[in-house]
Amino acid sequence: MRFEASLGLAVLAAAVPANAGVFTDDLSRCIVQKTTDTDRTLLVKWMFAAVTRNPDLAGMASLSEADRDKLNSSTAALYDRLILSDCRSQSVAALKNEGVGSLGQAGQVLGSAAARQLMGSPEVSTEMEKMGNGIDKARWKALADEAGVPWKDD
Repeated sequence: MRFEASLGLAVLAAAVPANAGVFTDDLSRCIVQKTTDTDRTLLVKWMFAAVTRNPDLAGMASLSEADRDKLNSSTAALYDRLILSDCRSQSVAALKNEGVGSLGQAGQVLGSAAARQLMGSPEVSTEMEKMGNGIDKARWKALADEAGVPWKDD
């Protein structure tokens, strides 16, 4: 696998086995610590723009190619800063000792941190809670009873 392709996977936080080594853990910690709320918001916007390329989601967003290009450039600059500057020594150590996959694993950690920030918004939480209005509460209670766990019915 070419290094450039691996970097792309890191940025996408591609599915990589979750058995990170100590050097990948150090890199992951560093890139999360070196990002700001603004950086994480940018990353979530970029991920959103990318997933809306899926034909099943394409109708849910209207982003111009110029907007997509700007998000791609800004996200590339963010990763350049994190991997090549802010966390350079951790990046070198992870690559040297654990291979190119360490970038993908560190990207997953950063993507998760960005998603947690997004999901932590009170507005997002309120919207997600609305799904509960449509569930079959009686059947869920029966499932909980069968499993022997308490069911809290609002």
